[in-house]
Amino acid sequence: MFPHLRTPTIERLYLTCFITTRLGYVSLLWHEVYYNYPDKSVAFLYTITLSLHVYWFVLYIQTQRRFAEKQRRQQLCTVLKAMAHALKEEFVVSAVESSGISYADVFAAGDMLKVNEAHVKDEEKDPLLTDQSMTANRRVENEDMLLPQPDSNISHRGHRRSEPQV
Repeated sequence: MFPHLRTPTIERLYLTCFITTRLGYVSLLWHEVYYNYPDKSVAFLYTITLSLHVYWFVLYIQTQRRFAEKQRRQQLCTVLKAMAHALKEEFVVSAVESSGISYADVFAAGDMLKVNEAHVKDEEKDPLLTDQSMTANRRVENEDMLLPQPDSNISHRGHRRSEPQV
């Protein structure tokens, strides 16, 4: 039920209990009923029960094989990703060194770009964006002017209120 709680110890314990109780015990019961009980229809029920438990055991083994294969694939992917990351870093370092720029200068330039981007975001606005936002604001103002003004003599249900008598 909870695959994240599966450990090899718990899996071995489950397999041991499954084999001893479901396969071993039912097999012993089937043997006793088949050879020592006069009515063979009861033995037939134990045969069905034992075959069902054998089927479940086969499914469990198949599931464990698939799970182990999935674990191997995940480990392989993790190793390949780590190798790709190491190769990428090595490629960047060799490209920087071959161009005559120090590795520290590259990271310092990156930090300077971030500082400049923050400076632009805080102080200077892009004129195109400012014009677009002003146009949108004007559009909203004009739309407000086109909307009908509420009539004080009409209630929220659409009926005219009666005028107070003076």
